Amino acid sequence: MIGFSEVRAGQQCLLRAYKVGRDVPIAPLSALDGRVGTPGPTSMRPESDPLADVRALARPLFAGAESAQGDAARTRALMDAGCPRIVDAVVEADGLRVRVDVLERTARGRWIAVLIRNGVRVSWSLADRAAFTLHVLRAAGHHVAAVHAMLLDETYERPDAGPVDPHRLFVRRSVSFAAGRRRLLRIAASVAATRAALASPDRPAIAPGAHCRDSRDGCPFLDDCTAHLPADWTGWFPRKDKPPIREWLAQGFVRMAAVPVEGRQLPRGAEHARLASRAGGQYVAPTLAAALAPAGPPAYYLDFECVSPAVPLYAGTRPYAVVPFLWSVHHDDAAGNLTHVDDLAPPSTDPPLRRMAEGLIAALGPSSGEPIVVYSSYEWERLRDLAQALPDLAEPLQAIQARLVDLLEVVREHVYDLRFRGSFSIKAVAPALAPEVTYDGLGIRDGLAAAHAYEAVLRGLDRVHPGGVAPGPDRRAQVLADLRAYCARDTLAMVALHRALLRLRHA
Repeated sequence: MIGFSEVRAGQQCLLRAYKVGRDVPIAPLSALDGRVGTPGPTSMRPESDPLADVRALARPLFAGAESAQGDAARTRALMDAGCPRIVDAVVEADGLRVRVDVLERTARGRWIAVLIRNGVRVSWSLADRAAFTLHVLRAAGHHVAAVHAMLLDETYERPDAGPVDPHRLFVRRSVSFAAGRRRLLRIAASVAATRAALASPDRPAIAPGAHCRDSRDGCPFLDDCTAHLPADWTGWFPRKDKPPIREWLAQGFVRMAAVPVEGRQLPRGAEHARLASRAGGQYVAPTLAAALAPAGPPAYYLDFECVSPAVPLYAGTRPYAVVPFLWSVHHDDAAGNLTHVDDLAPPSTDPPLRRMAEGLIAALGPSSGEPIVVYSSYEWERLRDLAQALPDLAEPLQAIQARLVDLLEVVREHVYDLRFRGSFSIKAVAPALAPEVTYDGLGIRDGLAAAHAYEAVLRGLDRVHPGGVAPGPDRRAQVLADLRAYCARDTLAMVALHRALLRLRHA
């Protein structure tokens, strides 16, 4: 059976659809796609499925519905019997299979398909899913009146006491227009192409190209498909400023050094990558020393870890509100002494904003004026949010903001190494420039896993949350220790990267 996951994969690349449909194993993640090492232990993956939790919260909105229990035959029987409302439905037709969270029968005997999602708006992916749902239902011979989506209301604010109110948490939107005729035609074409690819005994003969990095969710087979390509393959050009990668590859320019530049000014990142290719691996701009001057040392190195649950777990917050729960600070005194301090907020139903802010102000020496090194604008945004939430602390928090120096911009504007493979993520950049940086041996190895782990601990405090599975006391203590270790490794990676950049300025 072909489901939406195969069709969605096929929209990017039929080889990816083939591998998904044939359950081809996924190679371990590596620094080459912005992540270091193999995936973290299974126990560090989300303790529960966020979408399953959202579906469970929405269930009271469909009281009295019959459950099809995820079974296609039972769904068909309930529909044929005229059941007015069916949850956990599965419809199969012509080799296709789709899950429908709710099927509602109208007074005229037609059906409304309801998709429960953990987003706040109709995305391109949801519109495609709605079109695929409509396509399969029609193929099964059902008369469909509309496709609706149950989404989270981004204006909903969790009360200070009591459970989440699903009647206020969710909003219902029609996505029939989004799944209109043009999109239906595209989905039908994608279904036909995916079906042909999966039916063939041979793998689709699709060479790596610009499409390999087009998917918003990333292709899990990227490393496998590109392993034979040179380090300066044209497809690895940085994409931020949209260089014409597809055009170059179509013209047969396989290596970065060979792309035509006559009469064309390349985006800075692409030009630096081309120069790195010509130099045999790395390019360092002569402006690097000046760009690094404001960063010290002496310097502090700051990293936040934050949680952003779809269903608000903190009183007074909204869906996907970003709440910092942990910070790490390393300090290099420029005399060879490196010290570290951090703070992890004990899990609570109250957001730990004041604790995070006050501890950070104390740790960063507000009167020292030393630079605070970060990587990306993320820390600046969190400090801005804290200043807005805590007006009485706005002045010292804004003073901290003013001292931030972003190493990401330094690297992006002045350095390129072919081992970046088009990514300026610190987990791609730091191991390339400072090989001593490793996340091996950690229970948590990326920010998403950190957020999921802490959310699981919070969910244990939210006893009214229906689907949450919280770790026990021993597991909770281990999770909190792993979180601190991971955040400390992130700031230590910044220290190592900064020192590597300082060495490069004289190379």
